[in-house]
Amino acid sequence: HLPALISVFKDINKPRYPSMAGIMKAHEESRVVKLDANSIEADKSKIGLNGSMTEVSKIFSPERKGNHIILEGSNEEIVRKLVQNLKNDKIF
Repeated sequence: HLPALISVFKDINKPRYPSMAGIMKAHEESRVVKLDANSIEADKSKIGLNGSMTEVSKIFSPERKGNHIILEGSNEEIVRKLVQNLKNDKIF
């Protein structure tokens, strides 16, 4: 059923900041199931670089610009620091 093109009018939604309860609920309910080629019995000749019709010519990390903060710690510590930063900046 692929490829697909989905188009949405820019005013379809009014973005809003999530509530603290919403942030914590999302964190508590997040369960990511990791699947690999073996678990889905994929033909390895058809996936990854071997199965790709594209050619990678260069991989790089873009230069960081502007103000940025890197938060370190456990997930709980990072969430606490992030929420505190948002409160300090009067965003949350």
